[in-house]
Amino acid sequence: MLAPLIFLQIAALPWLALGDQRIINGNTVNIKDAPWHASIIVDSKLKCGGAIISKNYILTAAKCVDGYSARSIQVRLGTSSCGTGGSNVGICEVKVHSQYSSWRFDNNLALLKTCELLKTTDEIKPIERANKAPEDNSRANVTGCGGKSGNFLDLIIDRGLSAG
Repeated sequence: MLAPLIFLQIAALPWLALGDQRIINGNTVNIKDAPWHASIIVDSKLKCGGAIISKNYILTAAKCVDGYSARSIQVRLGTSSCGTGGSNVGICEVKVHSQYSSWRFDNNLALLKTCELLKTTDEIKPIERANKAPEDNSRANVTGCGGKSGNFLDLIIDRGLSAG
């Protein structure tokens, strides 16, 4: 009885950790409606999304940047296309949460310090901070690179998630 459960955990964990990470069936969004969005590029490949939280910091998932040097990471800002356009900004420092666990994804947070201060525009600006915690079962918007049919295409927003 215990052996199948152990096998299932061993077989399922890598799939859950490394499985399909795309947002699918969202809606294409204009970058002016999500100017905080950053595409995280590692070794010249799109890796993850992030959020501009100040004029020189991007918040992203630690799993996206853990183990990489700052010089191998860039962020693409100011575009609704995750593959082209906008401007690429270099990263000078990576701060992975001190209690991040790649086995459990606890504290899966990292801060990327840009090498230059970001110039705020209609397409590039920090996300607004909430002044209170959301109510249970509140709706939340998520931005990321994905496509309506399963291909990486544009910055999309998934309006069907529930927080709480």
